[in-house]
Amino acid sequence: MPKRRCSFNPKLKTQFPNLRDADEIGKVLCTECKSVFSIEHGGISDIKQHLQKRKHVLAVSSSTSANKLASYFINKGKSGLSDESKRIAAE
Repeated sequence: MPKRRCSFNPKLKTQFPNLRDADEIGKVLCTECKSVFSIEHGGISDIKQHLQKRKHVLAVSSSTSANKLASYFINKGKSGLSDESKRIAAE
């Protein structure tokens, strides 16, 4: 454990692109699960603990399933209809 306060530095920003600086010093906002947590005392170990929490894991899994569902409906809308079928549907 570090002996001094940790901050969200550029190295951590590139390592964890889904995290942003929060309003308070020493706190970070997770854009995936919308949680704000402190990294002042543990630094990267606090981030790793957050990534294993149930709330974060559920948020990540739900966002990927929502993306799959959305892409399914978008692809259904762009189905491979022939020009003749499109003309008939338009009439």
